[in-house]
Amino acid sequence: MSQENQPQTEPAAATAEAEPIAKPKPPLALRRGMRIQLGWKKGKVEVVRGGGKKPYDVRVVWDEEKYPQWLIFRTLELDHERGDLKVLE
Repeated sequence: MSQENQPQTEPAAATAEAEPIAKPKPPLALRRGMRIQLGWKKGKVEVVRGGGKKPYDVRVVWDEEKYPQWLIFRTLELDHERGDLKVLE
């Protein structure tokens, strides 16, 4: 039998080493008055709304903008998990 007909398989240990193990981030906890950075924008959390386990939206006043912006909390959580959102204070 030739080597060409047999499927090429990598050892399981080699594939496990190639994948980096990501440390879980702490859950995002936003409160009124906290400073955040989303990408290049910096701002202050003005209002956090929601009565359940997690809030459902957040009002942010960005430093360079005149009017506040309402953001859905779940999108901020996803940005936090990706590393795009940073809590400054």
